[in-house]
This record gives sequence, C-alpha cells and structure tokens, in this order.
Amino acid sequence: MKITFDPGKDRINQNKHGYSLADAERLDWENMVIFEDDRFNYGEIRYVGLTYGIAYLGNRMFSVCFTESDDFAVCRIISLRLATKQEMRRYAET
Repeated sequence: MKITFDPGKDRINQNKHGYSLADAERLDWENMVIFEDDRFNYGEIRYVGLTYGIAYLGNRMFSVCFTESDDFAVCRIISLRLATKQEMRRYAET
C-alpha cells in the first residue's frame, strides 16, 4: 500500500505531535486495530488505527487517522500521534 499525505498537514503534525506523517510507513499495519471515525461528517470515510511503531519509532503505541482509495492501493494519512491511555485500553480490549 502506498502512503501519501499533504505536506502542509505534515508540518502541522510535526509541530503539534512531534512525528512526521511519513512515519506512518513504520507502523505495524498488519496488527492494527482499525475503526471508522464517524464523530463528524468529513465528506469521506475516515479511519483511526491503533498499533505499535517499528524501527526507530520504538515500541510505542500510535494513533493514526487515514483514508483509503477506492481500490485500497493508496492510504492518505491525516494525523499521527502517540495513543492516549484510553486508546491503549481500547487496543488491549480488542
């Protein structure tokens, strides 16, 4: 799967959360717990994934918000940050 993101959103995410959206490539996508983010009408289907980082991201849990192309070949990253305690519990309960 190809990872894409908006460079402007990447700068904002780095300033706010300390991680580049490009770091999403270093997440454990195979063991990710994914649920639909339906809190708002975004005009698109958005997902939140909870998983651990690999490589230099270390063994920390992350929350990544993303959309997928119709053929699931492209994943557009919207945000990436460390998971909250509540999100870690949700991951453990799944």
